[in-house]
Amino acid sequence: MEVLDEEWYRCWRCKPEDIRGDANAATLFLSPAELKSTVSNLVDTSYSSFYDVHSVGATRTSAEDWEGCTRRMSATIQAIVAAHPQDVCLFVSHGGPIEVTLPALDPRLPRRVKVDYTSLSAFTIASSVYTCTIHSDASHIDNVTVGVEVAVPGQ
Repeated sequence: MEVLDEEWYRCWRCKPEDIRGDANAATLFLSPAELKSTVSNLVDTSYSSFYDVHSVGATRTSAEDWEGCTRRMSATIQAIVAAHPQDVCLFVSHGGPIEVTLPALDPRLPRRVKVDYTSLSAFTIASSVYTCTIHSDASHIDNVTVGVEVAVPGQ
């Protein structure tokens, strides 16, 4: 998820007088059971997160910074990869966290990389060393066109 900074709190409409902004950001998230009952019956309530977002401790006045977001994202990725050593893992996230996490995994990349919408990056892992083999590639959408046919009555 995005960095839990002041802008994130504004997205949750936590105005200065809203006391929810003074609590740990994690308390604003719905539990798996709440998600299942209010959003989709497809939510797996047995899922257990690989990272305890409560441990970030972000509040409106003590927000997460980009370094904290990088640590959180890297720790989550590394925990999932460690739990699935023989599998190919797919991670989907927002642009900002991806921009700071890619170079954290492979320090040969620039400190903060630019990623485009729908871009893909790939890593190989050997002896706990992440090597970026594809970086922010969006060529799969280069020739995509979106068209809408409009039926005009009487023509």
